[in-house]
Amino acid sequence: MSTLIPLPNKRRQNHYAALRRTSINSQNGSSTGINSGAVGYNYNSSRASSPALSQRSSVSYSSINGNTNSNNNNKNNSDFCQVTVRIRPFTANEWNLGNTIPVWEGNEELSTVSYSDEWIEKSNKNQLSYQYDNVIVGSDNKELYNRCVKDVVMSSMEGLNGTVFAYGQTASGKTYSMMGVENQPGIIPQAVDDVFYYIREMSKGDNEFLLRVSYMEIYNEQIQDLLSPETTNLRIFEDRRRGIYVSPLKEEIVTSAKQVMRIIQKGESNRHISTTDYNKHSSRSHTIFQMIIESKSQSSSTRSSKGSFYSQKGSSDSVKISQLNLIDLSGSEKATSDADRRKEGAYINKSLLTLGNVISKLTEEKRGHIPYRDSKLTRILQSSLSGNAKISVICTISPAGINADESHNTLNFAKRVKKVATKAHTNQVLDDKALIQKYKKEINELKVKLQVATDMSNISSSATSIDDGKKEEEMMLLKQERMKVEFYD
Repeated sequence: MSTLIPLPNKRRQNHYAALRRTSINSQNGSSTGINSGAVGYNYNSSRASSPALSQRSSVSYSSINGNTNSNNNNKNNSDFCQVTVRIRPFTANEWNLGNTIPVWEGNEELSTVSYSDEWIEKSNKNQLSYQYDNVIVGSDNKELYNRCVKDVVMSSMEGLNGTVFAYGQTASGKTYSMMGVENQPGIIPQAVDDVFYYIREMSKGDNEFLLRVSYMEIYNEQIQDLLSPETTNLRIFEDRRRGIYVSPLKEEIVTSAKQVMRIIQKGESNRHISTTDYNKHSSRSHTIFQMIIESKSQSSSTRSSKGSFYSQKGSSDSVKISQLNLIDLSGSEKATSDADRRKEGAYINKSLLTLGNVISKLTEEKRGHIPYRDSKLTRILQSSLSGNAKISVICTISPAGINADESHNTLNFAKRVKKVATKAHTNQVLDDKALIQKYKKEINELKVKLQVATDMSNISSSATSIDDGKKEEEMMLLKQERMKVEFYD
């Protein structure tokens, strides 16, 4: 089990003051100093157990009313990808290997990442500094979500597409950030809770919602349905109405956060996870959890006595449809000793390299050809990366010197993706193209059929009663005739 490690001297404690502030006490959620008993990056638990929906502190939902979340101190995030760098704590393995000097120092107030003084002194390197939209130091997933992801989730409830993905080398904390552990729920369970909170609040008015989810992975450049592993030959399609989508992909209609978490738990049990030279529980695939949100205001339609909807004259007869993608990318990694892991690593690195190339092309003044089709991952992300989505990228790095080169590559990726421009717009379709209206019509049709069947049953019962009465009368007459014959005989 990986745990946080106590810092050995006062100087390093000064470098990691922010980390001390964000370490979470597992008993009561309060801020504590860094010690071996604090909640750390437990990679075993983060993949083996589903995050609980309880033990979660309340968060601000002011964005529902159109206000800006006070916890969201984004800078320059309009029309550009929002990029957050997260520096995780040391793990026990890194500490045991003697990686005790932190390479990176994060300043949360200035949103900068730079070499620590100790690393500069040891490696004889010049100072290097990056600035992003947010910098998070430590293991507080609630802070990460509120500052970096919540706005994207709330926007998706208003009809804008949203994409959130974690990027970084293997064992840098991506799955911990996305899924979390029981007392530190990650981005996905917090997003699910927010979605249903929003639905409950808005449904008090005249809004209706239909939510469906899917869960897939890209393993060795093959798309697999985590909710229906037996389904084969999944392919990527594109049309004007739906955009880019995967089919045949199982979608489940959901009505509660607990139901969604059960579905995710089912999908996680089918995910490819193996032991590597760098991580005991390493994700060997990219996973994409999708939520399709349909919403409609009842004020745009009037309910008839039959239960069906018909549009008022001059009303807006449309449904908002948005897609929220929550993506856990498998980590880039060096060559490994196991042949199967080496093959998997080659596919992973190739798809991540293609993602980097696509982002580089998107940030060039003269774009030219953008190689979306060079990997399944970039093809699925094409709609988001090409502009029609709000995007939040979480780049995770290790503080250890052994990972300095990989962390440097991650920071350069974060620097490039920060330049990707987006222009998300509200997606609206006519009623007959929305699933929420399709199901409404089907329900109304079934109600009509049920009423007809009930009426026919009542008529049949009445006719049967009349027939039974006639038969009894005939039997009585027949008995009387027989009695007459017997009498005269």
